[in-house]
Amino acid sequence: MPDSRHDLLWTTPSRAKQDGPEPAPVADAVAERLAFRVIGHVGGSYSLASVNRDMALALAAHCPGRVRLQTVPGATLREWRDVPKAMRGRVLRLGLQRLPRQAVEVAISQHYPLHVPRRRAAVNLACFFWEESLVPAATIALLNTGFDAVLAPSCFVAEALRGSGLRVPVRVVGLAPDLAPFQALRPHHPGDGITRFLHVSSGFPRKGVDVLLAAYGLAFRRADPVHLTIKTFPNPHNDVAAQLARLRARDPHYPAVELIDADLPAAAMPALYARAQVMVLPSRGEGFNLPAAEAMAAGLAVIVSEVGGHADFCTQETARLIACRLTPSGSHVAGAGSLWAEPDVGNLAAALREAVQAPASARGRIARARAVVAEMTGERWVGRIAAVAAEIWRQRQAPGLS
Repeated sequence: MPDSRHDLLWTTPSRAKQDGPEPAPVADAVAERLAFRVIGHVGGSYSLASVNRDMALALAAHCPGRVRLQTVPGATLREWRDVPKAMRGRVLRLGLQRLPRQAVEVAISQHYPLHVPRRRAAVNLACFFWEESLVPAATIALLNTGFDAVLAPSCFVAEALRGSGLRVPVRVVGLAPDLAPFQALRPHHPGDGITRFLHVSSGFPRKGVDVLLAAYGLAFRRADPVHLTIKTFPNPHNDVAAQLARLRARDPHYPAVELIDADLPAAAMPALYARAQVMVLPSRGEGFNLPAAEAMAAGLAVIVSEVGGHADFCTQETARLIACRLTPSGSHVAGAGSLWAEPDVGNLAAALREAVQAPASARGRIARARAVVAEMTGERWVGRIAAVAAEIWRQRQAPGLS
């Protein structure tokens, strides 16, 4: 059995477990003076860069003229050149924005490895993602000494931080990814009787592609009316192509799989979702799980591990959950004693067969899932972030603002 540091991670979090009630829109003497400096990755399809861009743009929409986006020292100009074309103009303007001199400056750092800004702001926040049960002690030490509070995207991350010894406040603020392109999609049924599964990830071991491939081969044969698309991209931790080649060599009747091993533009991603009916994500650990939220917004049925950051919005009411057990983490960033969730191959195979044999059973979950992710708005996200910054500033009892 896991020790007390892991117990809370094994319990699927509910919304009630988040830190306090949903904050009202912040419009007081403190919040009206806040200005934000978002620091970290900005370019390419890297998930942390996507979060930083979304955060800066959401803040700017509600705090015009009071948001600056910047890279960490040593970053190259390619960071800015690699910003997706659709938002490049807006993002570059934030890179040039000067913050008002009289503002209460809030620095939000989100970078890997963890970056502590050299110039301290009035309020210093870290936005932090983590995917397994314990955060390394060196990272916790930096968070404790370099920041006033930590913004967590999910209950899972918050509990991992607390269980690892974080002393500064941690607040669950969620995430507000740009789901509009996926919400605009409508369920696609070609009428050919083929059930199309989709998996989107980096292909890192924690993403569980090996579990997916094993379960898919257990559930179906080549003659079955199924098709699996795996969208990933080349990286040192991705050996999906080799895994698939070995399975096909051993089993000539292995079911149909299409591997897209390329970094596609963001604008091309909704088309992949439009071709599928089911998203399958047997992850061993997630800080949030963006593909799950995107799939729910697109109206896909979602099959996902029962443990992880997505548990805040992937429940038995909104997704088919895969049974898991806690095992020692095999991640390249794992610390001593850290655990992740190992999905059950047999349970996943059963879920895949259910999606083919009884697709109507998922309709209620799909409708509820779309309603849940529709609540992931920029206004709510900004309200939570501003509320944390205002809370920290008030605690300092600055003259005239307490």
